[in-house]
Amino acid sequence: MSFLFDLISLQFIQGPTFLFVYAGLMLACGIYLNGLRQGLRRSGIQEIPRRELNPYELAYLRDGGRRALATAVLQLEAKGGLQVDHETRPAPLTAIAGYQSEDPLEQVILSQAKPSVTLPELMCSPSVQGQIAALQADLQARNWLIAPERIRRVSKRASLALFCLAVMGLTRFWIGLLHNRPAMYLLAEVVFMFLAFWHFFSILPKRPAESDDYLEKMVRERSALAATARANPDALKSEDAALALALFGTAPLMLSLLPAPTYSSSVDHGSSFSCSSSSSSCSSSSSCSSSSSCSSSSSCGSSCSSFSSCGG
Repeated sequence: MSFLFDLISLQFIQGPTFLFVYAGLMLACGIYLNGLRQGLRRSGIQEIPRRELNPYELAYLRDGGRRALATAVLQLEAKGGLQVDHETRPAPLTAIAGYQSEDPLEQVILSQAKPSVTLPELMCSPSVQGQIAALQADLQARNWLIAPERIRRVSKRASLALFCLAVMGLTRFWIGLLHNRPAMYLLAEVVFMFLAFWHFFSILPKRPAESDDYLEKMVRERSALAATARANPDALKSEDAALALALFGTAPLMLSLLPAPTYSSSVDHGSSFSCSSSSSSCSSSSSCSSSSSCSSSSSCGSSCSSFSSCGG
């Protein structure tokens, strides 16, 4: 067993030399893993011919499914397929009779809006969640979003490198303590390594560089729209409001779609879309899900939480 520990911790290398060897191994791992990360960033959009993204595809790239759904609601209003009562919070959404759409997400929204429905209730709908998931899968297939499998492969390789370096460093540190050898420099290297790997995991890209460049171009070209949406949102046409919400997430455009905030010391104030809130609870709407309680295994609370991730 002692031979195994000696081999893992490279005991045949003297202490000061080992510090440089260990630092060199960390640097080599860093260069290798950074190359993998850059490979994710360089993966180009695989779409021939290239087409412009619609507003809720832009919204999903910017901030995930929740913004995409709200943008699709405003887009349907702009097309005349949905009536939104902006005087009420949350605004009732009612499908216009006879309106037809070829887009799957719009079709689901229209089917749920017969009779009227609110945005929080739409978020609890399994059929809406399925279309949001399909939207995500479509963006991944065209490589506007990096497929989770590719990100996981890079993450697993980074985890393996971290495990090997951590075992080597911590074993050497433990043996050094047993033999009363100075090991604080080694401990500092190990701590630095954990911080470096934590930073690496936090900056793994979700979109390729080409996708980010496209979004930045759209944001630059619509900068005047952003200013208008923030200063005077009532002056926007519905189609411009949908695009402003998709690209900039302008808060005033969302206010009428959301329930009025409730303040309580026992309630998380950040969960304005929670199905358990008084204005959007499952018990108040049959369109939320087949269950009658948000505490069940198929609760809307777990359903809504799926919209909080970005995809992007």
